[in-house]
Amino acid sequence: MVGGAFTVLIALGSEGSGTAMTMAIIVLLANGILQRDDPADRLGAALGIHPLAVLIVTIAGGSLFGRSA
Repeated sequence: MVGGAFTVLIALGSEGSGTAMTMAIIVLLANGILQRDDPADRLGAALGIHPLAVLIVTIAGGSLFGRSA
């Protein structure tokens, strides 16, 4: 949520209140979707692995083997 607050502040400083409001709405919607649908919890439960370990391995795998656009 702290990252979302910084995003809104940056939008407010660079583009104004309209863009900041748009970013606030996007951040709130994205956080609601992510909190409701957490694949690390489901994958961890299915494999018997702690969800934090799933998240760390997913980030590491994406960093090592992900393609940049």
